[in-house]
Amino acid sequence: FPTRRSSDLVLPAPNRAPLWSRSGDGTVTPSKMRGATVGRRTAAYLMDSVVVYLVFGLLQAILLATVLKSVAPAASSQAVFDERTSILVGLLGGLLQVIYFVPTWALLRGTMGQRLMHIEVADATTGKALGWMDAFLRWAIMQGPIALVTIVPEVARAPAIFVATAWAFYLYYSTQTNRNWQGLHDRFVNSR
Repeated sequence: FPTRRSSDLVLPAPNRAPLWSRSGDGTVTPSKMRGATVGRRTAAYLMDSVVVYLVFGLLQAILLATVLKSVAPAASSQAVFDERTSILVGLLGGLLQVIYFVPTWALLRGTMGQRLMHIEVADATTGKALGWMDAFLRWAIMQGPIALVTIVPEVARAPAIFVATAWAFYLYYSTQTNRNWQGLHDRFVNSR
């Protein structure tokens, strides 16, 4: 009897992305779509991150110039930006992420970066766009730890950044090593 090693049980990542049937596009005959490579998905995610960060930076600058300036002491020309304000601004950033990712997955089948890279996010069973709850859960799994970094107190920020970074690398690894190139975030909500 040959002995099995633990490395024999791990499925290698395919050389080419898997083919998925697309039955939910309204046509009578199902068509085949090739899954997006991890490199294209990463490029789309980086584009989306830049868009969210630029909008967040603009909103934060507007808040600093208007709302926070009005709560500064009269003798001070500086805006008050203490830890409490930082957490509130972080909540705004998390809300902005939800507003950007969830509706685009549920309504448009992809974010701006994904659309530029010709990537769609769909239900793996039906091929239709994700439902609102699935889109929110997918966001929570992908972006939740990153959004959490923006609202933790300063004393816990370094460990939170470490955990969020490790989580992002784990999602990348789980996508790269899965036979169907579905990361944990895709397998959890059955998306492709």
